Parts: sequence; structure tokens; C-alpha cells
Amino acid sequence: MSKVKKIILRIAIAIIVICGGITFLIYSVLKNNDQRKAYAETFGSGDKKAFVMYQPSSTDVMKNITDNYVRGLVDAGYTVDVTYPDLEKEYDVSQYDLVSYGSPVYGGKALDIMKKCVEKITNYKDGIQVFLYTTGVDNKEKEMDGFKKAVQYSNVTTQKIYVNSKTKLEEAYEMGAGK
Repeated sequence: MSKVKKIILRIAIAIIVICGGITFLIYSVLKNNDQRKAYAETFGSGDKKAFVMYQPSSTDVMKNITDNYVRGLVDAGYTVDVTYPDLEKEYDVSQYDLVSYGSPVYGGKALDIMKKCVEKITNYKDGIQVFLYTTGVDNKEKEMDGFKKAVQYSNVTTQKIYVNSKTKLEEAYEMGAGK
């Protein structure tokens, strides 16, 4: 095979691999932005009440982070209601002492389904804390800006958990235990 044909073949293979990667990335984002099957579960029996809504990621990272966060909240004396976002549902968060929203980050931003669901919630109890957490591989935290703007409340704190961190599950537990 001549050198020109080898170069053309390598370029064609590179283009196919790049297109495949882009297609996979787009599919992953769209798949994770879909509404999941209804899920609601309560953990703990503490005097304080917490509401946690999160969207699972394409891997178990977001679920594992949220599970550890919830375990920390339970150990800190909370009864915790955990759910996935549902655009058809009306959420009454006025009974909670803490409201938390979690989203994986794809393409530098929190998922639209989370932002749309969070925008609809406006009945926060006076003086409570709203807590946002995201997971991602990038060390930039600007994806929190759009997520934070979606919250119709002023007392909002944020934290990002880096997926590559060896201590991510411990960090998630401490997020909850410190509340």
C-alpha cells in the first residue's frame, strides 16, 4: 500500500473514532437528561427533616455520592426523603429543614431536568438552607451558576464532588454529617 493510501486510511479511521466518541457523548447526555422512573424513599427517623432530589448519572457515581450524603444526614439526626426529579409532580418542600438538589455535570453544566424541576419549587420554609451538589471531572465550578440561578431562594450553598477523588464517598458523607 502506498504512503498516501496509508495516510488517507489513518485519517478516515481517526474521523470515524472521533465521530463515534461525539455520538456516545451526546447519547450519554441525552439519556441522563431523561426523566427516570418514579423513585421516592425515606431514610432515618430524626427530629429534623431533609429533602434530597437528585438525577442519577450514567454510572453509579451520583447514586453512591447521594447514598453517602444521605447516610451522613441520617447520622446527623435527619429524616431524609429522597426522590428523582419529576417534571409532572408538584413538590411541597415547606415542611423541610434542609433541601438538597444533586446533579451530575455533562458538557460543563448541571442537567436541564434538574434545573427545570428546581425552578418550579418556590415554597421554601423561611430560614432553611438549600444545598446544591454536583459531580464531575472538571475542576471548574461555573456549572453551579446556572444550577444556583434555578433555585427560587436566596440561602443557597454549593459543593462539587470530583469523580476522580479517592475520598469522594467520605466527602459526601461529611457533607451530610456536617449539616
